[in-house]
Amino acid sequence: MNYYNPNKAVSATQRGINVHYTDSLKSHNIYYDERSSLKELQVSGTVNVQVITKPELNETQKELYNLAMYGIKTLTDEQVKSLSYTKKLRIITTFEDAQIKINVWKQELIHSKLGSILTSIFSKSDLVKDLCSYPKAINTWEPCTITLKELNIKKEQTYG
Repeated sequence: MNYYNPNKAVSATQRGINVHYTDSLKSHNIYYDERSSLKELQVSGTVNVQVITKPELNETQKELYNLAMYGIKTLTDEQVKSLSYTKKLRIITTFEDAQIKINVWKQELIHSKLGSILTSIFSKSDLVKDLCSYPKAINTWEPCTITLKELNIKKEQTYG
């Protein structure tokens, strides 16, 4: 759809936008909405286009998160004794699965950061470009010794 019209004049006034068609001598007014961001822009000088909300976990979600991230270590001795064998086994397998996924994630981050560092230092090297283009071998069973804090991963990124 083509909106170009050489006979159209547009002007902004205090009340709204005025579109005047010189060929038909008609005009069309588009009034500003009081709820629009224009008023906020005039008052504060900036408009927040997107409001980013941080995810909040309720108590049950926090407990499940802690069990997945830290395993049975988060429970007291009394709580561990009161758990059935199947529940303990489920907590342990969930913890192990989460640790494998976190280790894979950490290794992927390390590979990408290392690749960007190498390509920025040796930007003209064909060998470095070839090395960075190959798929990276990720070992799911060997734990990554670099912590989440060292990789600048915040808690919100692990569940958000």
